[in-house]
Amino acid sequence: MADKETEYWLGIDLGTTSVKVVVLDFDGNVLNSESRPTFADVASDEGDSGYEQDPSKILTVAEDVIHAVTSPYKGDFRGVGITGQMHGVMLWSEAQNSTKSPPGTKNIPHHSNLYTWRDQRCSPEFLGSLPKQSDSHQTLSTGYGCATLFWLSQHRQALIKDHGSCGTVMDYLVFKLCGLNHPITSDQLAASFGYFNKDKSSWDEVLMLDGDFPHHLLPHIIPAGRVVGNTTEVLGLPEGIPVFVAMGDVQCAMQAVLSSPHDAVVNISTSIQLGFAVPKEKKSKIAETSPACISFFPYFNDQELALFAGLNGGNVISCFAESIVQWMSDLGIASNDNAASLLPKLQKLSENQTKKTPVASKHVSSPPVINPVLFGERHNKSLRGSVSGLDYASLSNVGLLFHSLSEGVVNHLHCMVPPVYLVRQGIARLHVSGSVPTNNIIVMKRLQYLYSGQTDEVGNARCGNETGDIQYTEPKLEVVMDTRGLESVGSALGAGRVALHHSKSR
Repeated sequence: MADKETEYWLGIDLGTTSVKVVVLDFDGNVLNSESRPTFADVASDEGDSGYEQDPSKILTVAEDVIHAVTSPYKGDFRGVGITGQMHGVMLWSEAQNSTKSPPGTKNIPHHSNLYTWRDQRCSPEFLGSLPKQSDSHQTLSTGYGCATLFWLSQHRQALIKDHGSCGTVMDYLVFKLCGLNHPITSDQLAASFGYFNKDKSSWDEVLMLDGDFPHHLLPHIIPAGRVVGNTTEVLGLPEGIPVFVAMGDVQCAMQAVLSSPHDAVVNISTSIQLGFAVPKEKKSKIAETSPACISFFPYFNDQELALFAGLNGGNVISCFAESIVQWMSDLGIASNDNAASLLPKLQKLSENQTKKTPVASKHVSSPPVINPVLFGERHNKSLRGSVSGLDYASLSNVGLLFHSLSEGVVNHLHCMVPPVYLVRQGIARLHVSGSVPTNNIIVMKRLQYLYSGQTDEVGNARCGNETGDIQYTEPKLEVVMDTRGLESVGSALGAGRVALHHSKSR
C-alpha cells in the first residue's frame, strides 16, 4: 500500500473556455495546478443562434494539461474527479471504445459537436411546444441538453440516427477514460439537462412517453461521488485509477468553498452563479418563498443547491471590449489590441477617472446607470439591458462607461438575489470567487458595497425592468474574497476533493 505522502488525487474541469487541472495531496492541499484555453468554438450551421464547440479540441488540451501537472509526481494516483460546463450536450457512438485510440486527437470518429449552454437555437415558442416537466420548480431553457435533443430530433434526424449515446463533454471523457459501453452521468448533470425527476433520481417519465424524443441516447444516472470505473490507457494516465462520475462545475465550485450552513458563494467568471446548500427536508419551504430566478439542483451529502445561475457575468464585460475592437476595425483604425489586452487598459482608465471624480459624490453629476442584461436570463428570456442618465461627459469617457458597466453586472445580481433573501435563509457570509472579481476591482468593491449593507447618498442603481430602485434597508452580510477560487480553478479543486473524500471512505 502506498504511503500517504506519495498518494495523489486529480481534479479536472472542462470549462467553457479553458481546461483546469489540479493535483491534491492526502490532506486536500493543492500541489500543482494549471489552466489553459481550449479555443474550441466552431461555427454553427444555425449561425449566431448556435453555440458549438469541438470536443476533440477540448480533450486535446485536457491531455496536455494533465501531462503537465502530473508528470512531476511519480507516486500513486488514487482517484480522478471530473467536472465542467453544465447543460450542454453532445452525441457519440459506443463503437469508439472498441479501439485504444486516445480521445485527445483530432481523428476521433463518430461524435457530434458539443452544443453548449450558450446555444440559442431553442426559441421561446419552441420551448413552449415541448412537454411540461413533472417538477414545476424546474426551469427549461435553450441550451439545456434535453431541449437541444428535442430540437435535434426534429431538425437533425440523421444526426440522432447516427449516434447511440449522449451526455455532457465530461460524461464523454469519463466514457473514454473507463472504456464504458454506455454513458453514465451524475444526478447533478442530469438535472442540468432538464426533465429530471429529483425524487426518483431518474429521467422524467414524460420523456419516455414522448415518441419523438430520443430517450435511448440518455445516460444512466448515479449519485455524485460514485466511482464508475477505472482508467484505461488514455490521456497518458496509468491504468487502474478509480474515476468518479462527472459532476456539475457549480456544485464543485461551491464544494471547494462552502464550510458552514450559514455560507453562500458567488462565482463570477464567464457567467455568474450565487448559491447555498439546503437540507432536502427544508427545500420545499424555501422554494415557496424564493424568487423565480432561484432553481434547485442536486448537491452533495443528501442536500440540494439553491442556485441563481445567471447568464450575464464576465461575458458582458468581455463583449464591451470586443465591441470596441470591432468598432475600431469597422472604422479602419489599425490596432494590435484584442479584447483580452483591452480589459486591463479599460480598468486602468476607470480607476484613474474615479480617483479624479468620485462617483459617489453628490457634488458631481451622476454617472450613467447601465443594466447590462445582454443575454436575458433563464427564468425570463425577454429581459434586456438599458442605459439611463447618459450625457455628453459620460459618453465621451470610456473609463466611466466601463466603471458603470462593471458595477451594472453586480447591480443586476443584487436585484436577482438581494441580501435580505439570503439572510432570511440563515446566510451570514458571502464568499466571492472567480476570475472576474479577482481581476476587476470594480466588481469586487461593488459586491462588498451592496452585500455588506453599506449605503450612499444617491442609491440610484436600478434593477432593470423588474423591481425598481435598490432599497438600502437590507441587513449586512460578511463579504470575503475566497483565495481558493483564484484563477478559476475552484471547480477542479472541488472535483478533486470529492474524489479524495470518497476514496478515503471506501
